[in-house]
Amino acid sequence: MDDTTYYTKKDFDDFIQAMMEGLEKGSKEYGYEGFCKNDVIKMAEEELRDLAVYAFLLFRKLKLIRIKFLKEIKEERRVDPNRT
Repeated sequence: MDDTTYYTKKDFDDFIQAMMEGLEKGSKEYGYEGFCKNDVIKMAEEELRDLAVYAFLLFRKLKLIRIKFLKEIKEERRVDPNRT
């Protein structure tokens, strides 16, 4: 993988495999009736809410990592001002 590739075929295949496992698990746990009886709109709203929450938490984690990283760089430069 070079610097311009942001995924590999294996990454995509792993994602498809995880989806298939989820579908199989859902089929075993809930069956066809569970699939048909669910309120699809409500389920979609809940999934989107959960995805939004997860995105926010990832955003927050990245922000904290960036802040920590910048503090470490600042500290290194304070200790050794000649370091680039």
